[in-house]
Amino acid sequence: MTEWNESRMQELKTHFLKQGEIHSEPNQEKHELSHEAALEDGLALPETLQNILKIGAKWNFVKQNYDCFGCNIIVVHPEKTTNIFGDEECRTEWLEDHGEESCAGKDWALVCVTSEFDFYFVNIRAESPQYGATRHIINNCYEEDLFTEPPFERFLDVVEAYAKTNVAKVQMDDEDVEDIYDDLRSFNPLNKE
Repeated sequence: MTEWNESRMQELKTHFLKQGEIHSEPNQEKHELSHEAALEDGLALPETLQNILKIGAKWNFVKQNYDCFGCNIIVVHPEKTTNIFGDEECRTEWLEDHGEESCAGKDWALVCVTSEFDFYFVNIRAESPQYGATRHIINNCYEEDLFTEPPFERFLDVVEAYAKTNVAKVQMDDEDVEDIYDDLRSFNPLNKE
């Protein structure tokens, strides 16, 4: 794993900007967080994620995709993600059914969206052994899996592989994003075991 320095982050930015957009400010109405967001005691965004958010508060691989298609780096506080699970009762049930390390818990912030059903969460409990790990859910199938082990840079490695592979692909007017770009999950080394 190569270090995520400023140069590498700028290269990732270049890949995203070829077909997408990077927003300088978070959308407060959607509860998006910035790199300097105030979090409760014990919660902290991984440093590399903070540095990515300094470059841009939201990263969309595809322009005008409603933060839904392609690969979208969007950070939302755990308290503001209940709607992804349904409601508070559904979230509690999800946590009970998927175990104590489930991203339905209060230590997991939304970090990425790749479809209307695919969501990725990062552990932000600084003292947790899972700090920086990511989990993937498919909310309409009631599925949840570990996506990347800590540190958070492993998730960025997957995003980088996705961006490098898909940057040369061009979406035609009548094509769906899902039909053009390889899925983010296909770049995860955990899925190749």
